[in-house]
Amino acid sequence: MANSFIRSITDAPFMLDASDLTESRLIQQCFDVVGVFVAAVDLQGCVSLVNRKALEILELQDSDVVGKTFVDTFIDAPEQENTRRVLQEIMEEKAVQTNSAQYKLRAANGKVKILEARNILIRNRQNHVLGILISGKDVTGFVKSQHALQNDLELYRVLANNIPDINLFLFNKELKFILAEGTEMKNNGFTRNSFEGRLLSEISCDTTRNLWEPLFKKALGGSEASSEYRYNNYYYLIWVIPLQNQQNETYAAMAITQNITDDKRVEQKLKRSKENAEKANRAKSEFLARVSHEIRTPLNAILGFTEQLHHTPLNKKQTEYVKIIDKSSEHLLSLINDILILSKIEARQINFEHTPFLVEHTLQYVYNALLVKAKEKNLSFTYSVDDTLNQVLLGDAFRLRQILMNLVSNAVKFTQNGYVELRCFAVDERDDELSVRFDVIDTGIGIKSDQLKTIFEQFRQADSSITKQYGGTGLGLTICKNLVEMQSGNLSVSSQQGIGSTFTFVIPYKKGKETDIIPDNTGTVDREKLQNKRVLLVDDDSVNRLLGKTILEKFNCRLDIAINGSEAIQKLKHHTYDIVLLDIHMPDISGTDVARFLRFEMKDKSTKMVAVTAAVMKDDIQRYYKAGINDFLVKPFKEIYLFNKMCEVLQIQQQTYPKAREEILLKEALSPKLYNLTELKQMTGNTPELMQQMLLTFEENSLKAIAAFE
Repeated sequence: MANSFIRSITDAPFMLDASDLTESRLIQQCFDVVGVFVAAVDLQGCVSLVNRKALEILELQDSDVVGKTFVDTFIDAPEQENTRRVLQEIMEEKAVQTNSAQYKLRAANGKVKILEARNILIRNRQNHVLGILISGKDVTGFVKSQHALQNDLELYRVLANNIPDINLFLFNKELKFILAEGTEMKNNGFTRNSFEGRLLSEISCDTTRNLWEPLFKKALGGSEASSEYRYNNYYYLIWVIPLQNQQNETYAAMAITQNITDDKRVEQKLKRSKENAEKANRAKSEFLARVSHEIRTPLNAILGFTEQLHHTPLNKKQTEYVKIIDKSSEHLLSLINDILILSKIEARQINFEHTPFLVEHTLQYVYNALLVKAKEKNLSFTYSVDDTLNQVLLGDAFRLRQILMNLVSNAVKFTQNGYVELRCFAVDERDDELSVRFDVIDTGIGIKSDQLKTIFEQFRQADSSITKQYGGTGLGLTICKNLVEMQSGNLSVSSQQGIGSTFTFVIPYKKGKETDIIPDNTGTVDREKLQNKRVLLVDDDSVNRLLGKTILEKFNCRLDIAINGSEAIQKLKHHTYDIVLLDIHMPDISGTDVARFLRFEMKDKSTKMVAVTAAVMKDDIQRYYKAGINDFLVKPFKEIYLFNKMCEVLQIQQQTYPKAREEILLKEALSPKLYNLTELKQMTGNTPELMQQMLLTFEENSLKAIAAFE
């Protein structure tokens, strides 16, 4: 009865005689039982009647409300002028009275309550206006949620219509679309009217509806969702994001679809390009391996027999010829190694040592190595070291030597008259670090100013005529620049054509506390160490067999020879050896097959095997290890390196045996840097079980992080 009465007075002018107290009490009682805000405001703007629900919303008593000015007392200050104007227009019948309005009421606790209300004129029986009846619901929570959404709607529309390939949808908890905008709809045969005001279940496209529904429901549950799908020959990515109020309650969600067709095509193209690049890279690796093998094999014989010839009695002219052959062979080997180094730099596979060394030792090595070449050209060749550098540093002496050898060798090569000077001094010393500057100065041909920027590029030299006159691959400076920069240093050049050049680089080093500097030499051959060791030499090349026989007999080994893989297997079946020196590429059975036969068929774990080969790419070496081969020796080699390798593998006198430059380069790619577990040991009290658990946890977290990055 009460609700029907309220509906009647809100749908038509309400006739009230203020003097009729009985009727007034009846209306008050009726208003008190309804669950909406009801208040009557007279012509002076004062509250003349208020129901129980209104008092609850305002958190006040009847005496605190009746007689008070409605606008000044109960309307939030920023809204007072506007509310006063609205009420005045209604009373003057300038506004449609039944239109709903929002009032921001200020409750007793200072909180603002939002009232969605209707305004009805109160008239007496003479049809005179007595005031306004305000009735409505407290929609504070709903309005705050919707307000944030509504404020963003226009922005959403602008964004969706100005970002290519995007559609944007807003929908409420009933899965009804509030907004649908975007430039991509026409590709799908839709317009905004296909969605706005409709439920998801009312969308005509079954494919879209079935795909979107679980994503939408997940978002309304408070979780983000995304998926890829294909529609009308287009590829789309959809994100669905929950919209939440300050209480973290989800009141709506937003879906964004993006046309990723072009991205997919690019992705497919990139995938094909990646496959082609990988094929090209494999082809390059195979080419380098083949070239390296084909050059190293005969070069091994040239270098090896040149060395053996040098140990025989020779007259002055013969000695001169042998030196020329030896230098030419070393130069050819250097070019091959430059290509190897460059490929490792490109793959970022070079590791740098942090071992104690003295800078002066490295400079002495470079000076002694190139002094003869400088004297041959009647050049003055000197070096100087700052006294500050008479201390132990931690770094990679081998790499420093490699850089200096390249730069000083170039300086000697391109200087016909005058001098070459190598200077070294400290430029920035701190408590635990020292930056060292190296200057390589010459009075050579110099470099044109417009060519200074290109000389560090691969296969580039300052002038094409230089290649004809001086030779070289144009890789030396590229290698130097990369090696310097990979040690946090920098390399630069200043030059004047016809006057000379100065190459300068600075590398920071940590200061060392150790004084036990390992001497930089290759050692000497001690024939007694390998005496009577049983050796099987396997090689299909007669020249290399002869070279191997010549060297091994000098070591006083008990030598047996196999000319191919089949013969090697037969010998292994009937004889026992301390060490097998294996060529890898043989026409019948490869060296790796021989190794697998010994390790996995004969179950021989004690016989040592060394691959003596020119096939030394990363994949090759890994294949040797998998076959059970203990180590490798790169062709070409000097006899001291063969001696050192055999002693190392046979574990004769535990010591560090110097290795050939090529072997150091190659093993870097196979020996990743390990973690220092010192702190972990301290944390765990050196308890193996706890360390293992922490490492497993680290591994698990790392894998998750990698997946997240991807």
